[in-house]
Amino acid sequence: MTRDQRDAARQAFEALSTLDDLAADVRRPDADERHAGFSDLYAYVTDPQRPMSQVLERALSTRPSLAMDLQRLLRKRASHHSPRLAAASSGPEPSRRGTGFTISLRTSRAEPAQVYVVIDVLDLSSQPPRTLFVSQPDVRLIKHALPGAEGGTIQLLADAESELIQALRDPESEVFLS
Repeated sequence: MTRDQRDAARQAFEALSTLDDLAADVRRPDADERHAGFSDLYAYVTDPQRPMSQVLERALSTRPSLAMDLQRLLRKRASHHSPRLAAASSGPEPSRRGTGFTISLRTSRAEPAQVYVVIDVLDLSSQPPRTLFVSQPDVRLIKHALPGAEGGTIQLLADAESELIQALRDPESEVFLS
């Protein structure tokens, strides 16, 4: 080989090596993201006690298709749903109405910095929901395990400034009960 041929071969080899490295990065995302998929979404949505892992949170922020899968799964699995712009009240004690339920926020008389979230399920023959999801545009999904229902009513107590209460007060948020 002439010197020019050797230089051309070396440049071609370096270019191919670079392309191989780039392709390997596409085929093998970070180890954390490699394992986040639909099965992780399903486990997160169906287990009230399961928090969202950092792996899943990162995958949802970098893979729009996975985020759309989460929204579809919530819609499909939810026994009750309140769409965006469904906030019924703009007063200090807002309420929401959804398919088969209402949610009221009531400030605690004993501790004004706390708010009762009262969920009334209208169909007493159905299985009461175990998980509350609140989805806001451009904000991460909020998940809260629910205590047992008594006579179709579920109550939980939260800090008035908590993410949950702020999200429930936002008319742009979407509520799912499953």
